[in-house]
Amino acid sequence: TFPLLYEGPPGLVNGGFLAVFFDCVTQHQSCAAQLTGKTRSLTVMFRRPTPILTELRFDIERSEEDRRVTSTARLLLDDDVLCIGELKTVANSPDKLPGFRFGMRRIEN
Repeated sequence: TFPLLYEGPPGLVNGGFLAVFFDCVTQHQSCAAQLTGKTRSLTVMFRRPTPILTELRFDIERSEEDRRVTSTARLLLDDDVLCIGELKTVANSPDKLPGFRFGMRRIEN
């Protein structure tokens, strides 16, 4: 559910927030899979307007080849696909990313 704060056109989510959403959820999934990295590209395909204040769901498919990860996420309202985000990254193990530990902040001494 996107709150009112993310409204663009009346009653709808601003497309820029949808791009941030896809970047965040796909990178979070990559961290959980222990292979994440820097975003090379993000493509968002808008298929239908995305309503605010409405319960939505998403799914993600992920493929890995060498150090490249491609994640494709869909945002859905019931069975209708509202938008699709495809994220491509150059991957490293999460512990090699500066200042980050999955699920917690790194404390530097």
